Amino acid sequence: MKRRVMAIGLDAADPDMLERWFAQGELPNLLDLKKSATSCRFFNTVRYHEGPAPYGATEGSWVALQTGVKPMTTGYWETVRYDPKTYKLRNDPVDGGYDYKEFAPFFALGKDYRIALFDLPVSVRVEGVSGLQLLGWGGHYPYVRRESEPAELLADINARYGKNEVIYNDYGVFWKPNYQRWLEAASLRSVRARTKICHELLDREPWDLFAAVYGESHGAAHDLWFASDPTHPVHAAWRGDHDPLLNVYRALDDAVGSLAARCGPEDYFICYSPHGMQPNVTDVCDFILLPELLYRFNFPGHIGFDPADAAAAQNASPPPPQLAGKHWYWFGDIWRQRHMSSAVGRRLRSLLPGWLIPPGRDFHFPYFQDWFGAAGWIPAVWYRPAWPRMRSFALPSYADGHVRINVAGREVGGIVDPSEYEAECERVTAFLRSAVDARTGRTLVREVLRTRGDALDPDPRLPNADLMVVWNDHPVDVVDAPGVGRVGPFPYYRSGGHRNCGFMMIRGPGIPPGNTSDDVETVDFAPTVLDMLGAPIPEHFEGRSLMARLTAAGVR
Repeated sequence: MKRRVMAIGLDAADPDMLERWFAQGELPNLLDLKKSATSCRFFNTVRYHEGPAPYGATEGSWVALQTGVKPMTTGYWETVRYDPKTYKLRNDPVDGGYDYKEFAPFFALGKDYRIALFDLPVSVRVEGVSGLQLLGWGGHYPYVRRESEPAELLADINARYGKNEVIYNDYGVFWKPNYQRWLEAASLRSVRARTKICHELLDREPWDLFAAVYGESHGAAHDLWFASDPTHPVHAAWRGDHDPLLNVYRALDDAVGSLAARCGPEDYFICYSPHGMQPNVTDVCDFILLPELLYRFNFPGHIGFDPADAAAAQNASPPPPQLAGKHWYWFGDIWRQRHMSSAVGRRLRSLLPGWLIPPGRDFHFPYFQDWFGAAGWIPAVWYRPAWPRMRSFALPSYADGHVRINVAGREVGGIVDPSEYEAECERVTAFLRSAVDARTGRTLVREVLRTRGDALDPDPRLPNADLMVVWNDHPVDVVDAPGVGRVGPFPYYRSGGHRNCGFMMIRGPGIPPGNTSDDVETVDFAPTVLDMLGAPIPEHFEGRSLMARLTAAGVR
């Protein structure tokens, strides 16, 4: 039986964060929805050569949700493309998503279903949708083209509601109070405009499937988490008198309430996110700590970026976390800390703006080169001139750390013989496991997993990295490691970071209220929605519909 479905995404909304606010009496509409729905938690995993691991990358999670299959099948792990024949990178913020040519999104259902899609991240305008598609109006770096079907729809929405002011602009750091105030206010304006657009689209006709995503929850959580979380290392940098992230979520709560009210008793309403947020444990580790650790590991006695004398500092207590930066942007502040051995050089570094500091050995370009196309703002990319001479190096990433082994016959300048591949992986793993948080003495790494058994495996679906580094669950800004000294401290970047736990709340006919289920993954979303719609479920889906389980007795 065909029923109508409304699916509202709150991108990167975290279930634990929501529960905390529910306990404080906040977000009444979402709390009422939870009481009248069955709640599921997504715990997303992938399987590497050495076994399963949590997977919280936002772009790959959205692709898994839309295709019903995991990254091991699509081959889409991340937005960064690495070419071993050139050591070059590509990270296109518009066309860096998945193309959906081999695996179509679940909503490409043909003429028998009327569908409206609004701002799904990492999506494309696809054939096989009868209705409308509105892409790239807003969101947090959604990796989509800004377009629509019909073609004039996006221009019409922009003319009447304004171009979204948040998209591609929510990139700030905690030490910029003006930016933080702007982000809160702009996110509120964006949520309210998006809700009006949703209601206008809903008024056009009774859609079989209406799917819209609020990206404001994503960008706000990245940059405002520290203000909301009193345990975060830089919480003291927040000078406001309220919780700005909660303020954004109050607006999202109002939006969900108004949209849920449009569903009748025979309709299904879903509120969800494929992944969540937590204090950011990845950005500083991925962007600067890991590449600097491997640089020193490969070139004993050499330092790339560091504000201190590593050898002298290792036995001293690290200074407090930095609550302010000297540069307008985080990556500019890191560039200021490029190591200069002479007293004149150190003085020069303290006086000049970051972009004027000369690059020096192994760093042949300033941070603004290859700005968009090669993720040139990420410090990990700055080490690229040295990669041909390194046995292992860090590729830029946004979730787990990525280590590439420089294998002869695979990399154009490879220096590790394939027969040495396993031993090199073990050597790098042992080194990374020896690194500790200089503030607490806790290990930096939770696990290091090999992604392939054979260094020369030609399977294009394998990730770029040979080793995936899963960080421990606490923010780190300074590390000690045997043989290389102290790395950092560096300023924190985005205070909120991704994790592999998302959620889904489902209300509708036959769904028992107030129940929960945790044995769920993002790939279960697509077959569940198709089951609700009465549409056929493709055989290649790796997820399973939850409808039979959720409507049966005994769901806990």
